[in-house]
Amino acid sequence: MHHRSHTKDFILIPIIYFLLGYLILFLLIFPFRHTISSAIDLLFFNKPNSTEESVGNIFSTAPDISSGTIKLSSIKFPTYGARFGKVEISSAGINADLYFGDGTDQLKNGVGVYNGSSIPGYGQTTLIAGHNHTFFHTLGKAKPGDKIQIDTNYGKYVYQIKKAQIRNASDTSAYNLQSKKENLILYTCYPFNEIGLTAQRYYVYADMISGPKIDKQE
Repeated sequence: MHHRSHTKDFILIPIIYFLLGYLILFLLIFPFRHTISSAIDLLFFNKPNSTEESVGNIFSTAPDISSGTIKLSSIKFPTYGARFGKVEISSAGINADLYFGDGTDQLKNGVGVYNGSSIPGYGQTTLIAGHNHTFFHTLGKAKPGDKIQIDTNYGKYVYQIKKAQIRNASDTSAYNLQSKKENLILYTCYPFNEIGLTAQRYYVYADMISGPKIDKQE
């Protein structure tokens, strides 16, 4: 009987220690699961795709159109995933390709216009996302009064920053996609030195000071 008891203890004790160790490791790692996942993705999988691998590239250089009105029918409207411009904030050292769409593939290669917002010149809100560990990692250096240059396949736009705010990721009042005024919002995860999904977002708000308006009346 004693021999069986010792044998049972010999089997059960290592199993119990293993399960306890696994539970402790899980509890330690669980709060940082998004950070760890994003770090692995950044190190091993988050490699920029070549332009040829993207679903479309309709931008090479912007036409010299920075004012007036252009017909909607005269521009080549970007399809989802297409590169159609670039964003430059010289004061923050930002120079990134601009894509239509803010999915994983687009944000690996540059910054992206949220599909539910508008393209520059459309007279509404243009909402552009970028990762805080790549193309928008210096977005915090952009200050009120600084200029944002956006070149597109149909014209050149300049915006002036009016403010920056830190908001909760779930706060949809941080932007108004129904606005009837041309405006630009850039955003990224916050804090800047954290990798992965964070609880906050850093927003930069700007008004257009020059650029062609798109005439939607055909």
